[in-house]
Amino acid sequence: RDRYQRRVHGVLAKMQNRLTLHGQAQLQDQFQRLVVLDYVIRNTDRGYDNWLIKWRPAAPGQDEEVRIAGIDNGLAFPHKHPDNWRSYPFSWADLPLARIPFSEQMCTSVLAKVESKAWRDLLIDDVRQVMRADRRFTEYAFQRQMGVLRGQMFNLAQVLRQRGSPAQLVAKRPVVVDCHGDRGLLLRFLHSRPCFQSC
Repeated sequence: RDRYQRRVHGVLAKMQNRLTLHGQAQLQDQFQRLVVLDYVIRNTDRGYDNWLIKWRPAAPGQDEEVRIAGIDNGLAFPHKHPDNWRSYPFSWADLPLARIPFSEQMCTSVLAKVESKAWRDLLIDDVRQVMRADRRFTEYAFQRQMGVLRGQMFNLAQVLRQRGSPAQLVAKRPVVVDCHGDRGLLLRFLHSRPCFQSC
């Protein structure tokens, strides 16, 4: 992990020194999009070797372009939060980019979605349709996965309302939001805090 961490930090530092203001804004936007995705789906394997950065310098008639792509999402959508002994940190939480607050545009657009019950229900229905392709699909396990997902969206909404940063997001106490039909939603705050050091 340390070797990849140094490499990613070094590549980003060199790249940021060569980016225009437009490119830096694109990098920050792309990074925050990856953070939101990873956090909501609780992707427990976004190490430094599981994302790619595409950078095309500005050229005559072409704007600079920065894109980030997350690869290897195989450990996303867990049915519970990781145990302390193997916490699976979000490696990007250590980057200087993670200390920059979410942009106003990101806060506004994401909050409009995660605070909408209709949007959340549609998202969960879409995820259910994809997961049903797995012959081992069970509604019980799916509901547990969606409890984690709802909890992640709950924490995300809190941080975005406060105009916080990705680093503040990953420091939030894990929460599971279970759906109990007529009784509504039940929030369960877990006692363990996320561990982002060597556990």
